[in-house]
Amino acid sequence: MNYKQMNDKKYLGSYDFLPGQEKIFTIKEVRKELIKAIKNGKLIQNHRPVIYFEGNNKPLICNATNGATISALVRSEQVEKWAGHKIQLFVQDLVLNNGQSTQGIRIRDYEPRTDEPSYKCSVCGKEITEEIAMFSMDKYGKFLCGKECLESTKNTNKDVL
Repeated sequence: MNYKQMNDKKYLGSYDFLPGQEKIFTIKEVRKELIKAIKNGKLIQNHRPVIYFEGNNKPLICNATNGATISALVRSEQVEKWAGHKIQLFVQDLVLNNGQSTQGIRIRDYEPRTDEPSYKCSVCGKEITEEIAMFSMDKYGKFLCGKECLESTKNTNKDVL
């Protein structure tokens, strides 16, 4: 378990995703909220758009990149028109946040295809079911679609040793 998952964070973060996992949510509403953060040892407060989703899901603080992506998908910058639309979230590495490189949540620039979470084989990129993803993650430490990709990782590991 990622140590960040042990904190009861109010907002959705990269720590809420397994490696390679993507999540699909339906937007319920967007609210303007006062967000508090510590930057360089100082308390910073800014009003930011926060996206709330249907179901019992954490809200997402909407940054400029994600706002632009949703606006393009929905074909409107008016947040009142975002409700009811589905978006697909994933974690991107090397996102700049306050000058620091970190992981960040991004939104796919296309309409989601399913209501199920999406998992991809870490070797070939093929989509796999949640059951297979969880089994392979528990047993091998990565998402694998089947025997061929498992053998491929074993052969790669032999070359390293």
